[in-house]
Amino acid sequence: IGLDEIGFVARAGGSHRLATRFSGWGEPHLSAYGATCDDPAQTSVSQALASAGRFAHPADNAASPLSDVDYALRFNPSAYARRLMALAAHVGVTQLTSPLKAGVADGHGGLAHVVLDSGESIAADLFIDCSGPSAFLSNAVGGVFDSWSRYLPCDLIMCTVQPDTPSLCVIDDVTALPQGWRLTTNGRDGVHTCFGYHSALGSVKGDAIGFSSGRLRDAWTANVIAIGDSSVCFEPLHSANMALAHAQILLLLDLLPGAVTTPFERADYNRRAGNMSDRMRDYHALFHCGVGSPVGRYWQHASTLERPASLSLTLSEYTRRGRLPFFEDDILPRDAWVSAMACIGVAPGKSALSLSIPLAEIEHAARKQQLRSTAALGLAPPYQHWLRHYIETNNDRRH
Repeated sequence: IGLDEIGFVARAGGSHRLATRFSGWGEPHLSAYGATCDDPAQTSVSQALASAGRFAHPADNAASPLSDVDYALRFNPSAYARRLMALAAHVGVTQLTSPLKAGVADGHGGLAHVVLDSGESIAADLFIDCSGPSAFLSNAVGGVFDSWSRYLPCDLIMCTVQPDTPSLCVIDDVTALPQGWRLTTNGRDGVHTCFGYHSALGSVKGDAIGFSSGRLRDAWTANVIAIGDSSVCFEPLHSANMALAHAQILLLLDLLPGAVTTPFERADYNRRAGNMSDRMRDYHALFHCGVGSPVGRYWQHASTLERPASLSLTLSEYTRRGRLPFFEDDILPRDAWVSAMACIGVAPGKSALSLSIPLAEIEHAARKQQLRSTAALGLAPPYQHWLRHYIETNNDRRH
């Protein structure tokens, strides 16, 4: 969305993630960003770098093994927010610190103005609801929430942070536990741990947060547009909440209305934003469909849940002939789905084309991939060294 990566790395405690290690779905599997290998037994470039703790930006030259690399960015949440507010102020955005108190209807299904706790009233042509799961403004205009509880078991999370233990590891960990799952995220601001549970399966010690997974049927109602957790809510199992919010912002920028909103613009945004959300729902539900499903009450409950029709089609096509069907506005690339299938032990079926490839050619491709992954290790330094040089170099250029 046009944000400056080095600005967030240098000023918002940002770090890079190459892969997530999933444990508990059979053998531990390293799900890496970037190009994957159709054969789970082979090691992709990103997997090789992640395992060795090395990193480099993707190369533009397709001949370089580093062209296979992709990555995610992790931020200190409070520093990330401060950085965004600083950028917003730079382009003339005014911040008001008084909380919202009420939304006042305009008599046409939308909002005329909002009232703050301070008593101040603010009118606008268009309102963006970023109030989180409460969806404060969207509820004020009658937003309808469709629950995903029949698909996703998690409705309770508990998060902790160890601020005195900064970690520059390029791998995060997801571990299946009998009572749920644990996500460990490494960062320069400390190690963050999040546990996911189902509220009906026993008590949880600590400060747990309850939530309802699902999405607004229409993220854009009248002159109110819900973004991020205001429009769709799901467990942070894959740290995908921010990625989806950014995708929604990009979509809104593409369809940003003029002074008068047309029904077509609103309907198109709702259709496409809904597609994005539903496909992310499928990706989370996929991890309850594994061949080597984890053991425990949580996973027994998950196995009884309904499977979305779109996910059933995805699994059917993939296991039957190694194909992933196309879904409009899926923000996850094919490689992400292939890697996720490998994590849970779902193997691709054989297509007519793959069956026609001679064994010698398959073995040659495997050797070529191994050489490519090995070569990448010589091109990428240890992540700690790379990050220090990256920040120092870019700070020198800015000054």
